[in-house]
Amino acid sequence: MMQTIPSQIMEKEFYLFLQNKALKPRTCQSYINAIKNKISNYLQNEKILAHNHTLFHINDPALLFAIQHGFELSESFRESNIIGHNMYSCALGHYIQFIHSYTKDNPSSIIKEQTALIVRTEGGRRVVVSTLIERNPALRNAAIAIHGTTCLGCGFNFGETYGTYGEGYIEIHHVYPLGKETRYVKTSVATDLIPLCSNCHCMVHHKKDYVLTLNELQMILKSPQSRSSVTYTTGISLSGELLQ
Repeated sequence: MMQTIPSQIMEKEFYLFLQNKALKPRTCQSYINAIKNKISNYLQNEKILAHNHTLFHINDPALLFAIQHGFELSESFRESNIIGHNMYSCALGHYIQFIHSYTKDNPSSIIKEQTALIVRTEGGRRVVVSTLIERNPALRNAAIAIHGTTCLGCGFNFGETYGTYGEGYIEIHHVYPLGKETRYVKTSVATDLIPLCSNCHCMVHHKKDYVLTLNELQMILKSPQSRSSVTYTTGISLSGELLQ
């Protein structure tokens, strides 16, 4: 069973991490304050954090990258960051580096929902699917702005079927490639977040240890012949073992 690391411990470990980077004590404390105040307040307002939580409650690299990308898309946050001489973006960047280092040395410390991360392969390509990122409001809105609200799998549109009651509704599916050595990479809204209707989204997540790609989903929808040609046994389980 994975254990939750208290935020106070994460804060102290982060301070030591900054000290080991030869940063001055005043700078270390400034980054701590930026995370506990400006950054955490922003996340609370966006309903990403509970009001009694701070960024130090988050130690999932995938979710942290989503938060970082959401900040890049937020005009108000960018303006605050400029006024603060990049203090907030630097603090978050250092924290992400710290989490990478910390979770690498303490792999049992990462907290994941059962379906938060799924790893599989397609022609040797490893991917991660994060339901945490799918629920991130900033990334969801950005994905809809780029792709619209029509399902890329089957073409279904809630607005066309349910009228004004369904206008603007769509689910967002997240999948992005891992780099070498299972290194997390920054989420791209344009390529890694796609709109899917509820049925298609359910189907891509249907297999416990495997997630369909958009191409595989579209093949299944085309014809019975295409459905039989899709192979579902190539992948990596949540434990990292090759599926047979």
